[in-house]
Amino acid sequence: MKSCGKRFHDEVGKFRFLNELIKVVSPK
Repeated sequence: MKSCGKRFHDEVGKFRFLNELIKVVSPK
């Protein structure tokens, strides 16, 4: 359960990072 939670946390971190990156690359 712990390792699964950490993996989920890492995925969320990647998603947020990509989301911020897109905002910077193509601001609206």
